[in-house]
Amino acid sequence: MLIDGGDEGLAVDGSDPGPVLEAAMRAEDWPLAIRLLDEHWSLLISTQPALLRETVPRLPPHVLTEHPRLVLAVEYLRRLSNDRTTTRFRGSAPPAAPVSLMDTLAQLTSHAAVARADGRIAEAVAAVDEARSILDDSNAKARDQLAQGLPDLELQWGLVWEYAGDADRAVQEYVDCFDAALVVGNTMIGTTAAASAAWIHALAGRGIQARHWLDRVVDDEGQWWYRRAVIPAQLARTLLLVDEFRFDEARAVLAEVDLKEYPERWPFQKLLAATTATDPLAAFELLTQIDTSSAGLPGRVMKEGTTGAVVAIARSFLLATSGHAVESRAALMAPDADRGTLAGQILICLRAASEARLGNHATAARAVSPLHGRSISSPHDRRGARDPRGPRAPRGRRAAGRRTVRHGGDPRHLQPLLLRARHPARRRPREARRARARHPPRAGARHAAGARPGSRCRPLRTVEQQGA
Repeated sequence: MLIDGGDEGLAVDGSDPGPVLEAAMRAEDWPLAIRLLDEHWSLLISTQPALLRETVPRLPPHVLTEHPRLVLAVEYLRRLSNDRTTTRFRGSAPPAAPVSLMDTLAQLTSHAAVARADGRIAEAVAAVDEARSILDDSNAKARDQLAQGLPDLELQWGLVWEYAGDADRAVQEYVDCFDAALVVGNTMIGTTAAASAAWIHALAGRGIQARHWLDRVVDDEGQWWYRRAVIPAQLARTLLLVDEFRFDEARAVLAEVDLKEYPERWPFQKLLAATTATDPLAAFELLTQIDTSSAGLPGRVMKEGTTGAVVAIARSFLLATSGHAVESRAALMAPDADRGTLAGQILICLRAASEARLGNHATAARAVSPLHGRSISSPHDRRGARDPRGPRAPRGRRAAGRRTVRHGGDPRHLQPLLLRARHPARRRPREARRARARHPPRAGARHAAGARPGSRCRPLRTVEQQGA
């Protein structure tokens, strides 16, 4: 593609616009520099982030005023790279009023990202809703002009919905983001979107869909962004392995997650670590990490969205592993449970299981009754909604029985059903047929309760009494 670069006759004669951008900056050809940034943003951010971090702060103030999205873009890139905050814009005026559709969407998205990080989830959702409405109302020509930057925006919108606890809206944005990234060849954002969609599906108990999106995560070829982008996929793979009770493999995959690359993912990483923890000393160390990390968060973060519920569930599991059944139950009761969020639904089911374990079956049934209409779309909370008394394991002493005794009769014995299990009778037809082929009815019941086919487990209530 040839680009008129003024007197110097600059041209992009290959796939690398970096040298042309550097030449435009040396020549102070600001219109050409802006044009290159707009037309090659996806390629530059994926392959030459350092060039972008150096270029945008060198633009003169009047150019930044005319294109306020660039100030937001360099801050976004800094966060992606875990880089230090630049001082280039210190003392300068805030970004000017938007002068284009991209400026408007960028400012709304930036506001949503900041509000989400600060725990102002309702404010973040309102900003994302407004941005989505503006985009949907725009014409085709305007949307074409947004092509380079749209994947980055939609990825942030998906994150807002994810942390707000709306799994369906999050997946919708991640899928749109993946499609937009595919159009412009933005492998970095496309990989992140596919990994994030896989994680949400896995968390909601939709294993087939999760694996579908995991297949779209590209392999590591040494890209600077890969270790960050793939973290949601690692979380999804961990949970899918836990679904199959392959805990050693799950721990191995989870150990690959590098939170330094994506610090804000720590609540779900700790939840999965708590789910697979078996050693009381390791559980105590994880509890210390969770409490330390939670103390450093703004108070609103633990009250709005999913973070508070996720942390409460993780703490309950770890306290149970440490042998503190009373404190484990108290941890479940501490936060407010928003049944409109997936994490809140799981928390409600675990509370109901705790009440049922104490014999308060009527209280447990009332707690989960509002979830009946949601149980099909979120299989991980469906079994708690259907039967708050929990599963009735077949006889024997293996698999789930041993885990229940080890955890002192705590609601952890319901993890495979409340967080993971998928009952063949409620699956999609094709998945149900496969499940019946793999496990005949009696073996399937044992497998759903956490036992290997052919094993024999004692009734769960007897196991609970022994553990207590």
